[in-house]
Amino acid sequence: MWAIATFTLASVACAAAMNLPQLLAARIVQGLGGAMMVPVGRLILFRGVKREELLQATTWLTMPALVGPLLGPPLGGFLTDALTWRSIFWVNVPVGAVGLLLTWKLLPPSPPESRTPPDLRGMLLSGTSLSLFMISLLSISTFHAATVAGSLFRAGAGAGAGALPFLVPLTLQTGFGYSATANGLVTFASALGSFCMRPMTALALRRFSVRTVLCAGSVCFAAVLLVCSTMSQAWPAAAIFLLLLLGGLGRSLSFATMGALAFADVPRPRLAAATSFQGTAQQLMKAVGVTVAAGTIQATMLVSDSAHTERWQLACGFIATALVVLASLPMFARLSLDAGEGISAPSAKRAERT
Repeated sequence: MWAIATFTLASVACAAAMNLPQLLAARIVQGLGGAMMVPVGRLILFRGVKREELLQATTWLTMPALVGPLLGPPLGGFLTDALTWRSIFWVNVPVGAVGLLLTWKLLPPSPPESRTPPDLRGMLLSGTSLSLFMISLLSISTFHAATVAGSLFRAGAGAGAGALPFLVPLTLQTGFGYSATANGLVTFASALGSFCMRPMTALALRRFSVRTVLCAGSVCFAAVLLVCSTMSQAWPAAAIFLLLLLGGLGRSLSFATMGALAFADVPRPRLAAATSFQGTAQQLMKAVGVTVAAGTIQATMLVSDSAHTERWQLACGFIATALVVLASLPMFARLSLDAGEGISAPSAKRAERT
């Protein structure tokens, strides 16, 4: 409840910001609230499900989270053109109020955990020990692949952040002259593809191994980014919509698979540390993805001594992001063929029959 309240109040502060420093400060607080909600919600869910239910649980956990990216671009574009940019933050207030009410009414209190008291002799030693304990989770091969390689994938493909949601609107508005509303109506195709693919993830994993799905997902999404680098004003909006839709389908399949794989072999007592570790890695790499894309564009502008962003410079951002996504491929390829076996109920049933 504290996380939802923090996010909601920070949204009010964003809407009331009078200058850029105030907006940045409010956005940082908003990010703190959002970052608390994701790992806590995931931890509550994973503590109550069996291994063979991980994929289905992950799918249903992320389905509501896709509603924001699905409705956000067209709604945000319309509100910006019709009213003001401040209105996109006011929308969060009633949503946060409903979330607080439902959490208070429906979520049972969780039993307290026994925790080792901090080392009063030095917070530095305590922090170092905690960091080493969390890093030791990377010795679990499935967690390592889903966290490290998955972070590289998320850097380019982040649903609400990451390079793709940054580059595409920037290209459409500054490069092609789209309005905010038209931009939103095109870019929501990526979230639409993600929303449609999530229920079908289990079907893919019945036929293919986790390793195959993740390797194919990295290659396919990198290909989508490279095709995005060739977009021009001559492209019809329908073609851009279809490209982003296909990218959303592939991205969602990889996201759902990584989300279940990460916790497949983590012992239950270490789930809290694992969710915090992976949640931090996810958020950090989304920011890194935007940094890589923006840094590439800025570097090309400095080299060419241009005052405004040109189309080829935006293309360089897409290409750099594709290379980051492809960097995850070798780590996914090192997974064993049976990695993640049993993360969906159908796989478990097949194992029992054999």
